[in-house]
Amino acid sequence: MKFKQKYYNNGFTLIELLIVVAIIGILAAIAIPQYSSYRIKSFNSTAVSDLINAKTAQEALFAAHQTYGASEANVSLALVSGAGGPGALIIGGVSPATDTVAGSALAGRNPVNVKVGIGVAISNGVCFYSTTVPVSGSYAYVMVTKHTQGSRIFVSESTSSTTKFVQNDVGGIFVGVPLAVGGFPATGVPAAASAIPSITILTPGNGSPNPNWSAL
Repeated sequence: MKFKQKYYNNGFTLIELLIVVAIIGILAAIAIPQYSSYRIKSFNSTAVSDLINAKTAQEALFAAHQTYGASEANVSLALVSGAGGPGALIIGGVSPATDTVAGSALAGRNPVNVKVGIGVAISNGVCFYSTTVPVSGSYAYVMVTKHTQGSRIFVSESTSSTTKFVQNDVGGIFVGVPLAVGGFPATGVPAAASAIPSITILTPGNGSPNPNWSAL
């Protein structure tokens, strides 16, 4: 009986339990937003990495065939259209196209009007498209990427080595919203090219805290 009484007296009081619960609540209130921010940064990094890889593929296509390509989805390299123009919206994950296996590709027409293409990989959740416009017998390009769960839209072009972004963190406007051809949800992302593309003349991208295009 004496042992039981001693054991009972060494228990936690209600006040002590409430203090512990309050501390856990405070830590959770700090940690959860930080974790969410970390996840969004990771999604943004994936989108910009895909853009850089696609830009490398564009340069490889140009080195081999003197042309850049528009995005094409669900196609083998042997069957690319090489149509150019707006390009298809590709949502990853999609492996690069091969000569016989359908996937995602960048495709155009070389200076003697022969269809050419190169496979490009797009990660899970990333939205990607490449628009092209004929320039002196070949093509120039603008490419756009966004992870559906990311807060940034990234853009790059054939006339510049710079990658730019527009960001909107307010109310999660960009987070959870996939990219669409034409640049939605951000106005100012290039749609079908009608002239030599240039990021420097784009209108603001409807972002906050980055309403205009900013260089990485």
